[in-house]
Amino acid sequence: MIEILVGLSLVVGLAMAGILNFSRVKRREGLQAVAFKMVELLEKARNKSLTGEGDTGWKVVVGQTSLSLQDTQDQVSENYNVTSGYELSGPVGEVIFQRVSGLVEECANECVFEVGETGGNLNYQIKVLSSGGVEY
Repeated sequence: MIEILVGLSLVVGLAMAGILNFSRVKRREGLQAVAFKMVELLEKARNKSLTGEGDTGWKVVVGQTSLSLQDTQDQVSENYNVTSGYELSGPVGEVIFQRVSGLVEECANECVFEVGETGGNLNYQIKVLSSGGVEY
């Protein structure tokens, strides 16, 4: 009888550990999806600025729960609402890429943005360099 109880408690313990691990993996995947979308929009803005699309510079407006790709005349090209449970933070509200050069004046050395769980401990950092490069 004791062997059955010990075996059962082992099975329950392993199942609980598996469920917790699966939950953490799903949270990490959601976090990465938001981070990769931010990187995608930053790279689109830089590419559009470098090619002079629309004869203007391009920017990404960073809100706590949203991202927006716009030209420097505030014409919105693309909006993205951050998945519930995640939020964005950073030193500036707009990352503006200069037309043709792709430089970012707002980030004298670099701007570090953080994508994180709302009230959680998982986060992901994205760096925007003054040269316009994006590191993640």
